[in-house]
Amino acid sequence: MNLKFRVGVSALAAMLPSLVMAQASVPTTPRECVEELRAYRMAEIFARGYFDAPYIPKDTIEMKVSVKANDCIARFPVADVSGKQIDALASIYVLSGQDDKGKELFAKRFADPNLKGREKSLAYLAGVKAFSDHNKPARIATAEEYMKALDALPAADAAEEIIGAHAIMANTYRLLEKYDDQIRHGMASLTVAQKATQFDRAANLDPLISTYGDLAETYVARPDGKARIDEIAKIFSTPVAPDPADVKEGVDKAVQRGYMLGKPAPDIVANHWFNMDQPPANNTMIVKGNVPHVLEFTQFG
Repeated sequence: MNLKFRVGVSALAAMLPSLVMAQASVPTTPRECVEELRAYRMAEIFARGYFDAPYIPKDTIEMKVSVKANDCIARFPVADVSGKQIDALASIYVLSGQDDKGKELFAKRFADPNLKGREKSLAYLAGVKAFSDHNKPARIATAEEYMKALDALPAADAAEEIIGAHAIMANTYRLLEKYDDQIRHGMASLTVAQKATQFDRAANLDPLISTYGDLAETYVARPDGKARIDEIAKIFSTPVAPDPADVKEGVDKAVQRGYMLGKPAPDIVANHWFNMDQPPANNTMIVKGNVPHVLEFTQFG
């Protein structure tokens, strides 16, 4: 049985709830409320492990999030909320489990004749983010509707949000193990980013790196995997507007990691070995066959 502990991540995760509590303040707007709810949810999850780990008590956590969301709803009546705060209030209703009310508020926001330019793309992005939930797959059809509307906006106004929304959708489908849909959205994110401005690419650098890496992991298991990884590497690393040095460095490192997939791992070298009667010669374990237990220490700071 393979077993991998990420001790450093778990140690950091255990600190997150207390960090959130230490910095907690009473939200004064729906936007602040939705950010607090998402931070609370992630802190609860990472206190126990990875957010997609099967042993996480997701139902229990969602119940806690729902209680907090309903408290926000009580403090911000719909009649008192306007403009971009409607986006946030709609998201809060979804977090509370009231999907129909969330859809109603998003529809109200999208129908506003004064909704234009970047505010419009941000509203659709909020909708995609609210309904992209791998724990509740039935929601993703609504996210697809909002994604389609966002794609229809001029790229000059909405590229940053389009890139980010496709990245969110790609990750959701990856977690649902619907890999063709993951590829569809991941490729859309990379393709739009290739033609985007330096600002829009830089603003989405982290999700783009994750999207590229996830696509590479999906492709590597396929018969044409190497060719497809070559394809996405070229799209990702040859933007129309050349990346600034710091962004290029991040892109290049991601591409290098992608090319490592499917290749034999180097031998494991460590100065200290635990639970072994006799450490391997030269403190080096040759990675062949089954490696029963790997313990990884990771330090953040």
